This record gives sequence, C-alpha cells and structure tokens, in this order.
Amino acid sequence: MIGRLVYDVLPDPMAAMLAERLARVLRARRPETFECSAFDGRHASIRVFPLPSGAGALLHNMTEQHVLRREREVHAAIGAALRGHEEIAAVQLDAHGRIESVPEAFARWSGFSGAELAGHRFADLIAASDRRRFVTALEAVLSQRTPARTGFTLIGKRGDETIAAAAIAPILSDFVARGAQVVLTRVCASNLARVAS
Repeated sequence: MIGRLVYDVLPDPMAAMLAERLARVLRARRPETFECSAFDGRHASIRVFPLPSGAGALLHNMTEQHVLRREREVHAAIGAALRGHEEIAAVQLDAHGRIESVPEAFARWSGFSGAELAGHRFADLIAASDRRRFVTALEAVLSQRTPARTGFTLIGKRGDETIAAAAIAPILSDFVARGAQVVLTRVCASNLARVAS
C-alpha cells in the first residue's frame, strides 16, 4: 500500500477522515486516534502517527465489536420489554434444565422467590401430565440446537395452576448448547392444544 492514495485503499467516508487526520499529524507532528465507519458497514479504530519522513496509520478493524455491541444493546432492549410485560416471562436454564435466572413476573406467577427457584429443575414446576412433553422439547432443543414450542400447566407454590405457552431456544457457546432460554406466555386453556402442536 506504500505510495497509494488513501482513497484508493479505503471507502468513503473512512478515506476522507484518514486523509484529513494524516494532514493534521503531518502539520502538528502529534499522534491522533479516532474511530470511523464506512458506508459498507465496516468500522475501524485508526491511530495516525508521525514518522521521520511522513506519517503512518495503524488500522484496527472494529466491525465485529461494533456488531456485537449493537446486538447487546438490542438484547438489553428486548430484556427490558419482557420485564415490563406481566404476561410474559423469560427463564434461563442450564444444560441440565435447572433454573439459572428468574424474572419477577415468573416469580409472581409461581409464588416462589428467585432464590427459592435457583438451581431447581424447571420441569418440577410443571404439572405431571405435561412434564414429559416439556422435557422432550427441552432435550431436543439442547441436542439439536434448534428452537421449539410447547405448552403446559405450571404448578405454583400454593398449588395454583397457570397455563403457559413456551418458546425454548438454546444458549450456544462455541456451537455447544450450554443452556436454554424459555420464554413463557400465560394463555387461556383453549389455546393450550394449539400451542403444544
């Protein structure tokens, strides 16, 4: 790339910003660092520094970090929306179906506190008649790493029943399911058969 113009190497507006910073570093003889984006979606952190016979630039590709940051922000917004809905709860399970985290909505439905539920098998909160269906769906999600839907009746601390529809998705780490996210919606009895199919 020696001897080539920045406009030949980088897309706009990245090239324009780098050209402007190179000119400033050549004049001031002080290094500068900045972040910029290109129209094609790439993001970079660029450090421009003086050299005895000009200036150099060190480019650090930040595209993946930028994408991950945006995904984290979206997931945080989804989590906030779920927490604000009384009829929806998202429960996180480990690879053995034990509860890792419980939202307030689910704690209210079940009558148990989060501390009482942590570490217990989620299937133990499901009516005996529906338990096998849930366990089969969870095992399929964890082994095949694909989402599933099912429906069941939850049994609360005081014996009260809550009919729920569940979407189950694997939590993957290096392509291995390390747990599952179960998103529950309280439904009426007439909808349970349709949800379970």
